[in-house]
Amino acid sequence: MYHYGEGRPVDLRQALDLYRKVQSSGTRDVSQEIREIEDLL
Repeated sequence: MYHYGEGRPVDLRQALDLYRKVQSSGTRDVSQEIREIEDLL
């Protein structure tokens, strides 16, 4: 699992990478994680 909320640039990069993977795969489970990431951003 990814650890978010620390405010590190690496976490932002991981979030963007995860977002790109979701667009290519289109899974619903990861879409919920994106919403959590957007709230932190």
